[in-house]
Amino acid sequence: MDINLDCIRCVLKYCVDNIDYEEFGNDWQTKSVNLVMMYASSDLSSFSKKEIMRSVLKLDECGFLAGKDLHKVSRKCSIFNTLYY
Repeated sequence: MDINLDCIRCVLKYCVDNIDYEEFGNDWQTKSVNLVMMYASSDLSSFSKKEIMRSVLKLDECGFLAGKDLHKVSRKCSIFNTLYY
């Protein structure tokens, strides 16, 4: 499996730029991102869906992303945190 390092950088930057938190009553809610959003993003338009998906999986494997159902590689997976600073 080939890994596109440019795509990994862009996916990570996309997550940092688009994951946000908003106050909801006395709690905080996470505004997550998912693969569908990434596929449609102009920031990632130069990469194939497969490159984006592989980048998300690699970043999850390395602990740079936290999410729900990332291991299932479904369009419904949600990325709700990134450890990139």
